[in-house]
Amino acid sequence: MADNKKPTKINKSYDELTIKQQRFVDYYDGNATQAAEKAGFSKPNVQGARLLKNVSIHRALKTRENRRRKGHIWTREERQRFWTRVASGEETQPAVTGTDAEGNSIVSNIPPKMPDRLKASELLGRSEADFIDKMALGGIDPDGEITDFSTIPIVFVSAPVLCVE
Repeated sequence: MADNKKPTKINKSYDELTIKQQRFVDYYDGNATQAAEKAGFSKPNVQGARLLKNVSIHRALKTRENRRRKGHIWTREERQRFWTRVASGEETQPAVTGTDAEGNSIVSNIPPKMPDRLKASELLGRSEADFIDKMALGGIDPDGEITDFSTIPIVFVSAPVLCVE
């Protein structure tokens, strides 16, 4: 009998953290209280210690540190995944979208604008060689055979004569 329970996620990525948690990860430099304060948490000394015990935040900090250590450069596949997320509007970025009644900034994750999505689509297409036009040259050779000249090296000489080697 099938179990209808949804599997729980064990590994939350950085993007799945709340905006405040992401800011905490970004500001963390070894001092949890300062990072919590800069990220906007109330009672930063208590929250900082609590956040460091959070498994998802701990993983995000580890990932960030590992990337810093090895000078992480995206692979082709990572770039293509990123361009796909941008082009489809899945990749978001935090932006101030207003203020609340107390004057605090309201930060929301917004999708990329259409020009950014089109550029990502173009870059993805170029990486997949979608825009390379290949012309097939062919014809009938002197013996009456149909020949595909696109596979034969063509040499141009100084006279206006085309020689096929």
